[in-house]
Amino acid sequence: MRAYICFMDHLNRAVKLILAVLLTAMSLVIIIQVIYRGLKMSLPWSEEFSRYVMIYIVFLGTGYAVRYDLLMSVKILWEHVPEKAVKGLSILVNLLMAAFFLLLIVQGIKILGTVGNQTSPAMLLPMSVPYGAMPVGGALMFLNSLAVIAEDIVGKEG
Repeated sequence: MRAYICFMDHLNRAVKLILAVLLTAMSLVIIIQVIYRGLKMSLPWSEEFSRYVMIYIVFLGTGYAVRYDLLMSVKILWEHVPEKAVKGLSILVNLLMAAFFLLLIVQGIKILGTVGNQTSPAMLLPMSVPYGAMPVGGALMFLNSLAVIAEDIVGKEG
């Protein structure tokens, strides 16, 4: 289990770098588009590019957030649970989240089959590229929820 936790921590470092690159690219394209509009010109693909990159940032960022407990949540229940039950509750919550993430992966793959023949209007990308964020992000969320469960079982040390 510790090897899996270590693997996921390495994968999350790579995801963090990818997120930084995507955010930088999106910001640069938006800045360039603003400059072009000031010059009475336009980049027809910039809004579509930024939208699709933002979709990947959201899904990959959520996957990253699952691992480090950065998602918004209501912690009032945790404050009223006995100390001995916190670990069990954490495992239960993460199992429920993992089940939802599996559903996200399955439905995302189904959607890919539906949109596979379509292309985006400006960039002419297959629509499976932006819709691919759903199963990819869902897989990262699922794997990270398993890492949290593993860490709850073996402990955070090591």
